[in-house]
Amino acid sequence: MATLMDIYNFADKYLSLFTSTSTKDRDLEQALMHDCQELDFNMSQGHDLAQSYPEIYTTPRALEQVVHKIDDPMILGAAIYCQWRFVTHWAECSLLHPRYRSWFTIAFRRLLAISDTNKDQNNNFAGHATKIQLVSYSNSSSQQETEQHLTVSDNGKVWLSGYRRSPVDNAPMLLRTTSFSISPKDARTLLNLVGGFFGSNTLIGESQDKGKWALAITNHQGITYFYGGGFTSNITYQNMDISQFMRQHLRVQGLLCFGA
Repeated sequence: MATLMDIYNFADKYLSLFTSTSTKDRDLEQALMHDCQELDFNMSQGHDLAQSYPEIYTTPRALEQVVHKIDDPMILGAAIYCQWRFVTHWAECSLLHPRYRSWFTIAFRRLLAISDTNKDQNNNFAGHATKIQLVSYSNSSSQQETEQHLTVSDNGKVWLSGYRRSPVDNAPMLLRTTSFSISPKDARTLLNLVGGFFGSNTLIGESQDKGKWALAITNHQGITYFYGGGFTSNITYQNMDISQFMRQHLRVQGLLCFGA
């Protein structure tokens, strides 16, 4: 029987793979199947989940709308196993196709959250931040990119992918993907600002009319904390607007950040 720690490590492993631009199909196809079987994920539970949420496997947005209602790691793991089976055996498509990459990223983020036994009860960030993963969604039709996935590590490595929703099925269409480095000093300053803010602020009660964001912060102990909210200009720490700091030091055009 899989433990919560087993599932947490599984989710952490594959979230890293699905969010990395260097991952290849060969890193996923057989390994993901093997690990799902090792954890005793039951496909029938995944099929049962579709009875409650019929659209859950169709698009990333459909999953995103209901995934917060899934609190059982074994059931969500079964859903991941079912989607792996569909993509590799029925759709005969790459697991890294933007549509499926986004679906699995959402699923593994949630699985990581619900299997984390080390979260602080108040969910205030604790420790030293070593990595942030920020997903921003804009509701503006005037912007070329309406979804961005940004990762910054304390060694200065940065990864960014930009998407726009398809007018046909609302699936994310990849517009750009890039990786580069900033100075480790600037990276650590950014991570300290983010960690400092969420060390004392966890509830961001902004409207999501303009857009929303989801953030994962990993600390020096490997514990990941999750936050989310609507676009806002109120994420500041030590009189520093964190979105503006990101734009000034990452120097990437059109960064959505927290929407400020």
